Amino acid sequence: GGEGRERRGETSQQAMPDDLLRLEDFNDADLLHALWSRYERKEIYTWVGGVLVSVNPYRDIGVFQDEVASRYASSTPPASPHLYATVTTALADRGNQHAILITGESGSGKTEATRAVLQFLAMRHTATDYIRERLLRSTPVLEAFGNAHTRQN
Repeated sequence: GGEGRERRGETSQQAMPDDLLRLEDFNDADLLHALWSRYERKEIYTWVGGVLVSVNPYRDIGVFQDEVASRYASSTPPASPHLYATVTTALADRGNQHAILITGESGSGKTEATRAVLQFLAMRHTATDYIRERLLRSTPVLEAFGNAHTRQN
């Protein structure tokens, strides 16, 4: 727990692993500390094994910029945890079908993440402009689902 962090001399500014399964102690307190530490450094994406965890920064910190997309589109395997790394990994595994599940509380950034995935897929897709255009046009439909009335809103 907390005592272990103090004993190891960790501060929130020290680097945390990209994959939290590499933590010395794998408990709730250390997981939250690691996520917070990464969040403070604008590292909002973190692996926990094969699962990507995202902490919504509630502001634009540039994680979906074209330069970032280009870096992930050309890296195999992807450089660090990111929503684009999840897409790149799935696309590299040809011959298998994949699904990317984007889930979270109301206001957690699901619609933004879905839009980013669709734009990244459209950028990476080697098929016709017609398929690329259909991917991008599906965004408003998905946003409508995201804006549906729920218990939270």
